[in-house]
Amino acid sequence: MHSSNVLKGFRGKRLLTQENFATQLGMSRQNYNICENDILHCELDLIMKILSNLKISETELSEFLNAFKRDYLSYELKFQEQETG
Repeated sequence: MHSSNVLKGFRGKRLLTQENFATQLGMSRQNYNICENDILHCELDLIMKILSNLKISETELSEFLNAFKRDYLSYELKFQEQETG
């Protein structure tokens, strides 16, 4: 599962819409949507703020980090293929 989907799932479990969660974070829904849908291009401090505000458990953190690692490795593979391409 992609880290963006994991993040959406965490937000959904807490019954938060993008609008009300973005408000909690002090940002627009549009900017939050961009980050949630393209987590690899989101700044690390914002990712940490999102996870902190969701009050995720240690198990959820592991789930997110494993998905993020898979996304990163997939991204790196695509990048390497473009360079050798």
